[in-house]
Amino acid sequence: MNIVERILKYLEYKGVTRYRFYKDTGLSNGYLDNRTSINSDKCEMICRSYDDLSVEWLLLEHGEMIKHTGVASPQKREDSDTCCSDKKDD
Repeated sequence: MNIVERILKYLEYKGVTRYRFYKDTGLSNGYLDNRTSINSDKCEMICRSYDDLSVEWLLLEHGEMIKHTGVASPQKREDSDTCCSDKKDD
């Protein structure tokens, strides 16, 4: 699968129309038609517009298509802060 096919797969998965894609990225209407590759500037525009899109998957087809964030929940952060503050008192 080439990079344009991966972009189209992502758009289909997210339910984004080509029209919306062109508006979001600032790329000209029809940019993806009859292409198999894109330059780095265009890739950057796409990745900035769709921050959940994995760059590694887009460029290399490695890993997952959608980025997963590993942000700790507020409760875990509070526990961690409490633990660290306890150590400071020792």
